[in-house]
Amino acid sequence: MGLKFWRFLRAILFRQLSDWIPARPHVHDLEIRIAGSSQHVKKGKQKASVIQSAQVVKPVPWTPEEKREWEEMLVQLTASADFSLSWVKNPVWEAIRDKFIPQAPVVMWKVLTNRLHHLANDIRTKVKTKVEGKEVTLQGDGWTGLNNHHLIAFMVTCDKEVHTVKVHDALGERKTAEVLLDELERVLSTLQNEWGAVVVGLVTDASGESRKAQRLFACKYPHIIVLNCYAHQINLIVGDFFKSQSGLLEYMEMATKLIKGLRSKTCILHYLPYVVL
Repeated sequence: MGLKFWRFLRAILFRQLSDWIPARPHVHDLEIRIAGSSQHVKKGKQKASVIQSAQVVKPVPWTPEEKREWEEMLVQLTASADFSLSWVKNPVWEAIRDKFIPQAPVVMWKVLTNRLHHLANDIRTKVKTKVEGKEVTLQGDGWTGLNNHHLIAFMVTCDKEVHTVKVHDALGERKTAEVLLDELERVLSTLQNEWGAVVVGLVTDASGESRKAQRLFACKYPHIIVLNCYAHQINLIVGDFFKSQSGLLEYMEMATKLIKGLRSKTCILHYLPYVVL
């Protein structure tokens, strides 16, 4: 009886201890739990990737204000980089836009042309505000464009900034001092009456008809200081030097011929660095 009793008591204690101490999980159970967790993580990642893909496919559309600002910035880029208006149809640019900014609207060159006029008017209004009531220096310079049109640009300097007032197309006009003087007076009237600026100086080229126009302008407006363009003066001095009979020019011509001869001999160019060293 005693042995049976102890066996019975041990069985009861073991059962109670088993209920109190958590059972050790089976290896197979752990594998099932790990596999389930990994599948849950994979499903979460797949769900996140689907959400991200949906966000890429369906970008937020731009507001009208953002579209207008985008078009104006493209106009500024066209002007600052000296691009032609057709660059917006460049295939490389279109590939960059479609890949990195797919939500950006496609802008045609006609849109840039329309925006260009509006943007120019806005800039002109801002410039008028900057120079109103201030002392400015008027300057004029002419050149021939790629389309063989003779252009004359009139600018003002105010607070160390240069602003364009007008670009005059002088194609078909005679290049005389009187014609240039008339155009200078029209620009002067615009600055004084429309822009409200105070013109205190004038700077133009100092040769030929431009010099004569300076003298005529100074006689009619003695209160305005008339100066020569020093960059143009230096250009004239260098031109006169090359026209002179200086002996230095002979050596310069010889040096030019020597350089041309060396550049035509590829074998000499190969060994020349070793000789110099």
